Amino acid sequence: MITDKKRFILIATSFSDPGTMGGNTKIAIETVRHLSAHIPVVVIVPDKRLPTLTDNIVLNDQITVYTTKFYTRNPRLHPFGEAFFYLRQLKKLFAELNVSASDYVFTSSDFLYDALPLFLLKKAHRFTWITSNFLFVPAPLENLLKRYTFPFFLYVLAYIYQRAIFRLIKWRGDLFVITNDCDRAYYPQRLQSRVFAFYGGVNVEQIEAIEKGSATIRYDMMFCSRLHQQKGLDQFLDIWKRVVQKCPRARLAVIGSGAPYYERYLHRKAERLGIAGNVEWMGYVNNEEKFRLYRASRFFVHPTVYDNNGMVAAEALCTGLRTVMNDLPSLRDVYVDGCAKSDFSDKAATANIIAEMLSSPDPYRLPKDVVQKYRQRWDWRNRVQSFEQFLVDAGAC
Repeated sequence: MITDKKRFILIATSFSDPGTMGGNTKIAIETVRHLSAHIPVVVIVPDKRLPTLTDNIVLNDQITVYTTKFYTRNPRLHPFGEAFFYLRQLKKLFAELNVSASDYVFTSSDFLYDALPLFLLKKAHRFTWITSNFLFVPAPLENLLKRYTFPFFLYVLAYIYQRAIFRLIKWRGDLFVITNDCDRAYYPQRLQSRVFAFYGGVNVEQIEAIEKGSATIRYDMMFCSRLHQQKGLDQFLDIWKRVVQKCPRARLAVIGSGAPYYERYLHRKAERLGIAGNVEWMGYVNNEEKFRLYRASRFFVHPTVYDNNGMVAAEALCTGLRTVMNDLPSLRDVYVDGCAKSDFSDKAATANIIAEMLSSPDPYRLPKDVVQKYRQRWDWRNRVQSFEQFLVDAGAC
């Protein structure tokens, strides 16, 4: 149990907007939920993103929330303006809260508006800064060789932007949170003992609350993620067309939302491919209702283009769904049982695998012992407990 610090302060500037849920936001929310049983927690969140917190967690007397104003200018055009906008507000709040060396301060992203204010406030307040780098942008050459299809110039800017901020993080950060041990390679040897691989987790209690009784199967395949180029739905629609040609009645459910222009693009693509009738767009769904939809599906697909974790796949496996996923090296040790791996760039081969699964008479639910193993590993309670032990072991920082 944490005893050497008086507060855990979450800087939630990077929280997802209401109606969405990024992995960094989910990790932060569940950390707050479970740590608040052992240590007072302070959450500092922009007013616009406050509902993302309150809609997903029951506040208690151990959790204190402060809001900041939300930066309304285009952050892509004014990245330093955004960073200093939040710095001014955090500076006042840190003085009011008397933040000191006895506090943990956790930034839930590696964006400039999270990293730069804490970098500048660290010297005056001497808190233990817990930083996070949840996904490193692959090198630009990899973007070309593996055909990620991201605009090359913008991709290079993103790569340089992240690496520059990472230098600040390594300079003044105390503890470092990642989501896969494979990312330890980015940290020098002197910092290795202060790096924690969180991986994320699953709300197992929500699955258990809705799994009594039988479920009516309405979908053949389930996709769940933020609708973004990285998540691979664009390419998977091409694969799904091939599947539909073999299994004309196959139905794909898509849970998630994204930028309006990208959602429109995906809808139009489904229509252009002639599979609009085989795809149902569910929008943003969370908590128990999401797991009810999982149970209404036969299989789950995880086509992410590049990733180092993918909590939605863990959610599906903990619900008992066999999962088809892009064969990424970073995921090979994370997901083993109940997973069919395929190189999704080979669309014909992947479509054949899925069509065979849909046509197979074999049971499509995972064995109970496999599901239980996944639940034990991914339960948020166990995940946050490991994180808390890491904080205790690193208490001298």
